[in-house]
Amino acid sequence: MASSSLLDSLFEQPALSKVSRNPGVRNILAYDGIGSLVVAGEDGTLRSADVRKELLSGAWARDAEARTASALDGQAAPAVRVLQPVPELDFDVELVCTSADALYVALAGPRHEDPELFAVAVVDMGGSRAAGGGAGRRARERCESSFVEDALYRGRPGLSVVQMAWHPGSSVHLAVLTSDDTWRLYNVADLAVPEQRFELQLRSRRGVGLASGARRRAAAFAFGAPQAWQRFAVFFLASDGGLFCLCPVAPFGASLPRSAAAAMAADARAAGACATTEAWLQQALPPAPLPEHAARGDASPGPAVVVQPHALEEHVPALAGPAVVGMPGEGPAGAGASGVASRGSGADSGGDAGGLLALAGGRDAAAGLATLWYGGAATVLVAGTRGGWLGAHLLASPVRPAWAAAPPQRLTDGAAVLATRCQVPMTSESAPHLLLLDAMDLRVPLPRLPGAAGTPHPNPVPAAAAADDSDDGEADGGWVLVGSEGRDLDAAGGEGRCRVGTALRLLPDPAVAERLFCVAGGAAWALTLAWLPALAAVLAQGAPALEELPALQAPALERLRARGAEQPAVAGAAVVGDALSGTALAVLDAQGAPRCLWPARHALPDTAEKKGELGAPDVGAAVEAMYGELLAGPQAGGAGGPAPGGPTPAASPEGAAALGAGIRDLRARHVAYIHQAHHGLAQRMRELTSEAAKQAQRLAELERAAAAAQARLPSLQAALGRAEALHVNLQDRVCLLAELHWALPHPLSAAEAALRDVRLPRLQADIGALRRDVDAARRRAAADGSGGGGSPSSVPPAQMRRVRAALGDLAAQTAAAQAALAKLEGALRGSGAAVGA
Repeated sequence: MASSSLLDSLFEQPALSKVSRNPGVRNILAYDGIGSLVVAGEDGTLRSADVRKELLSGAWARDAEARTASALDGQAAPAVRVLQPVPELDFDVELVCTSADALYVALAGPRHEDPELFAVAVVDMGGSRAAGGGAGRRARERCESSFVEDALYRGRPGLSVVQMAWHPGSSVHLAVLTSDDTWRLYNVADLAVPEQRFELQLRSRRGVGLASGARRRAAAFAFGAPQAWQRFAVFFLASDGGLFCLCPVAPFGASLPRSAAAAMAADARAAGACATTEAWLQQALPPAPLPEHAARGDASPGPAVVVQPHALEEHVPALAGPAVVGMPGEGPAGAGASGVASRGSGADSGGDAGGLLALAGGRDAAAGLATLWYGGAATVLVAGTRGGWLGAHLLASPVRPAWAAAPPQRLTDGAAVLATRCQVPMTSESAPHLLLLDAMDLRVPLPRLPGAAGTPHPNPVPAAAAADDSDDGEADGGWVLVGSEGRDLDAAGGEGRCRVGTALRLLPDPAVAERLFCVAGGAAWALTLAWLPALAAVLAQGAPALEELPALQAPALERLRARGAEQPAVAGAAVVGDALSGTALAVLDAQGAPRCLWPARHALPDTAEKKGELGAPDVGAAVEAMYGELLAGPQAGGAGGPAPGGPTPAASPEGAAALGAGIRDLRARHVAYIHQAHHGLAQRMRELTSEAAKQAQRLAELERAAAAAQARLPSLQAALGRAEALHVNLQDRVCLLAELHWALPHPLSAAEAALRDVRLPRLQADIGALRRDVDAARRRAAADGSGGGGSPSSVPPAQMRRVRAALGDLAAQTAAAQAALAKLEGALRGSGAAVGA
């Protein structure tokens, strides 16, 4: 199929010249989900364009015969952005993924200087600025690029990226699974250190020095559905087909509805959550919904809850698994599932985690994993192998946290946790229970490398759903090269090598929940699980309804191809489109040519036909209102016919035929989508009208409350004045009471009573003794003077001075004692007068 000019512009040279030399590993296409297709070029640039117009207008037709050369006539040249990362990317891009808000693009691949050194970079497309394009080149925009943990990949040759994806709950968190079985979660704010690092220990210990699962390696991962604990769960697929669950893993700073956080806490309490889960909830999430929402009875989720940085002291999340896989009607996967019909191979997996590989003959290796979520009731894990086997597993048990006793390593800034590193062991507790409902064989023809010994393709039975494609000669047979650990013998490197995680890709359809696209072995398929809607409806009614479930509809498997064209091997693919425009698979073949492959439209239930009959009058009325004047033709009268070479008048037979053909084309291509958009907008308008009425009611309540407050303002001001006057009066009374308190006599304290009863009597006794001593001394002095015949005293002068000094001190003490005694007597007289009054 010839590609449109937009595809040609996106993939123009020098976009890809190595694709033909390195097939199967250049997944350089990515769709951001809001309309833009991003392509990584070999020259280190990124090309981005909005493809919704092409999908809606039919420029990318569903087959080569329906697309004509005039499909793009009159359309403006496609706007293709050419982004130049700064600093430049020094590696060959092999993996590309875009964030949900289309602001960031993550790229990974081997470096130019050494293919054994891998590199991962994140490009910020939102902060681009114009730059010169040069002669004959498109104008380029410079955008900032940052390498992810560059020192790690430069210091570890052979360390490669198995898979990377943006976290669905946060558009700034990038998850990367590397070949050393380590899953890292980065925040674009700091790409030098992973925010959370989980080292997956996929080998369980059996005694001293003995390990099981020696061949087990992490091959792929997928995030859980946005419900309950699954929003913080990551599913891992091991190379031996084992499925594991890591929960909880919550990005720091991610937001979720408060109702979802409350539902998780309620589910944990209902299941008898351990103290570790309660501690994690207290650290990571705010405790409970706001009380005003519960009191108001509002059905809205309320404010969002932000995940806080967290790390427990003695526990880390454990890798629950391998999952218990059972066939429908068996017991291991849970009760109540005996009525589910089974298809595929009749081999009994018996609850073995590698049941899908048992169907493939046991000589295959798992390679891809995807999650399908339908109607909020059914979660399906689709696992794929490198040999082309696909298995659809229904998650038959709720996902809940699993813990292991091991202290995590933490990078902190004071009390704040910046990053964590955990060694994650395996545990059989809380292992998920799965039902293998479908198993299909794509019979992928894997290439046989020159000079290498291989084994024939082990898949013995093709899928029943793929019988329509049995006439494709290239789909039969094939060779699988396996080594001692189930890996390719050419995994050491070199041109044409197939890295782990790139041999098979599973791409869920964003518009059709039960469909996914599969790219494997250079071909593309569309798989529709037709039984998923009916199964989800039964699960929504409760587990007992499974016993009454009739035989389920078989899945639809379609190989995508361009009609009437050669089929080169597919080197890269991305799902483009949405529910309004329809979805397609944009692919890049090994020759560097882009294509757009559309899956066939399957028949809808009987209600769809009735719905179309009811909507036909609305479509006719809309066409009449919009194109009525054109159908009526020009008014009669006027001079002459059209000028030579001018447009054909609508009144002529040729013009009427051309106009009718144009109207039929518009009805076939546009009116259905416009009708759907009209109904969607009308439904949204009704919702907004109802919400506006609620807002108006709330505004009226607020206005009434404001008027009541305004009416009460004068009384409140008067009450405030009275309160101020009362306050002043009380202050005056308090001051008067204080003055009276200090003016009135008061009883003696213990010290005063001791002075009156003990110290004063002692002082009076000492004074009397001193007086007697003084009188005795005077008498002795007089006697000495009279007996000596008037001669001078015989006492030495120095001793006389000391006697005089002692007499002076005694006199001073006596005066002080007398003053204190007089004061005490006055106080006693005052106390007696008060008591008498």
